[in-house]
Amino acid sequence: MSRFNAFFLALFLTACSSVPTDWSNMSEYEITQWKTAGFTAAEAQQWKQDAMTASQAKPWKDAGFTPSSALKWHTSDFSATEAKRWTDSGFDLDQAIENRNNGLAPIQ
Repeated sequence: MSRFNAFFLALFLTACSSVPTDWSNMSEYEITQWKTAGFTAAEAQQWKQDAMTASQAKPWKDAGFTPSSALKWHTSDFSATEAKRWTDSGFDLDQAIENRNNGLAPIQ
């Protein structure tokens, strides 16, 4: 393996391991909130990394979204319920935004 490839592999592995998988960097209150909402420590850290609280993340997780996907839909002013309706109808985020801006909604 070339040094160049080895460098990028090491960089990638370091970046992937930068999110803790335990309850570190959380208060007892936050830990309680995440546990009550049904999140493991690793899941909570992933959602928290995207600046979501347990109460914000729960509906997105329950709707089947990943933290990064939920963040994209959320920052585009979709609720988890709305986003789920659009994705269940076969629309991606860009299509949902365009259709919503045209006054349309997904068919149930």
